[in-house]
Amino acid sequence: MKRTTRITLLLFLLLLLIIVCIWCHADKIVEKRALIALEIPLKSTDVKKTFPSNELINNENVMPSVPSTKPPLVTTEDSMIIKDENLSGSEPIFYTIRKENNRLTLEGTLSSVEEEKLLISAIQSPKLVKTTTINPKLLGNDEAFSLTLKLLKIFKSEYTEGFISYEEHLFTVGGIVATEASKSKMNRLLQTHSNDFNNYTKVKLSEEDLKAQKEALISKNRQKREQEAKEELENNKRIDEALQLEKEKEAKVFEARIKAILDSEKIRFESSKSILATKSKQTIGKIAKLLQEHSDVNIEISGHTDSSGDAKRNLQLSQNRVNAVKKLLMEHHIDASRLSAIGYGSTQPLVSNDTKENRQINRRVEFKIIGE
Repeated sequence: MKRTTRITLLLFLLLLLIIVCIWCHADKIVEKRALIALEIPLKSTDVKKTFPSNELINNENVMPSVPSTKPPLVTTEDSMIIKDENLSGSEPIFYTIRKENNRLTLEGTLSSVEEEKLLISAIQSPKLVKTTTINPKLLGNDEAFSLTLKLLKIFKSEYTEGFISYEEHLFTVGGIVATEASKSKMNRLLQTHSNDFNNYTKVKLSEEDLKAQKEALISKNRQKREQEAKEELENNKRIDEALQLEKEKEAKVFEARIKAILDSEKIRFESSKSILATKSKQTIGKIAKLLQEHSDVNIEISGHTDSSGDAKRNLQLSQNRVNAVKKLLMEHHIDASRLSAIGYGSTQPLVSNDTKENRQINRRVEFKIIGE
């Protein structure tokens, strides 16, 4: 076959293929247009979803659809009526009336449209927001309604904000009133009802009452602080007394130990001099050890002589001797600030100086606690 013949044949076949494709596509377009005309969707994805308009969504009287397990709703005028064949009629109605920012709200489920209208008529508010539903199978309560209408008279006129709630045969009232009289009035009215109730009403005090309450609180706090300060002072006093007793007890023990040392090892000096005897230096070392054990004790070292000789000389001798004792204690690392050395000469004898033995008793060095 010649080359030109083959090319011609191929072109013919290509043209035939194009014609077949166009014919098949045209049939589908026609079929689709026919179905659209008949409003039959081709696929589930071609179906447009429809939503309620904003007007219906925003309408507070329109209830959203409920699952099939719940009773259907039937609208009568602008009220929602629930039809439920399964209810026995023993379930009680429930409702709440609220007041906030001068706007009243009614919510709950009642047993009839008449009940709803009765409450709306008693509320008498152009700003009422109603979100109630009607269920004829619920059990109404004429006594509760009668009390509610009476409560509303006080609630509307004397409550700045609050609520009246009736549920499970129980009335609950709460809110703010201006006086105790209003609160008492509501309480007395609730007590006339046979059912249980809770009254959470609070009184909003006037400026004068608030001022008086503030002053009373300030006075009470001041008295409390004064009482606490007094109790703290008394407690500190008791602690100080206990500490003082403890110190006195320790002082007596300390002095008793020093006395025991001095009774057995009296501090002696060379005659008419302030030079300590060798053995007395050891005695002072024992006293220094006691002072180291009681580092908070301060002592007075007092020196005494007998009445022999010149009184002025005796006074100076006694001072020199206690200075010698103090110096030795300091050499044992007792701080000078803890030591006071005073010579009294012959001015404080223990016994008369009429015998040699008595004069020996009067020549002495004593240690006395003077503080901590």
